[in-house]
Amino acid sequence: MFWLALSMAASGVAANSAGAKQSSLMREQGILAQRDAERQAVIALDEGYRRRQKQTMEYIGAGVEVQGTPLLMLAETAKMAEHQAAEIRRTGKSARDLYYRNARAARSEGRASLVSSLLGAVGEITENDK
Repeated sequence: MFWLALSMAASGVAANSAGAKQSSLMREQGILAQRDAERQAVIALDEGYRRRQKQTMEYIGAGVEVQGTPLLMLAETAKMAEHQAAEIRRTGKSARDLYYRNARAARSEGRASLVSSLLGAVGEITENDK
């Protein structure tokens, strides 16, 4: 029966180790998701800037003074790009937070398995000592 208790304890240690590894991988994935979102946000801002520059050139090329309504349109283009970038960043942060929550859950499950198996092993040993 000692071997059964030892096997139960070893199983718990392995489950705890697997939970820790899974937790670490999920945290890394969360960091990568946020970094990717930040890159996408920078691209969205750059595209908005380029779109605004193109609009400005088109207005000038058409002989339109860049004031009044054309200026408002250019400002709206910039606001839309900033809004899109902010949304991308929020999505990245949400993805990171989800990965972090899953990482904490995986770590907790590993610890719970460890404690459960150790208690089971102790119970097995004390049961057989009677």
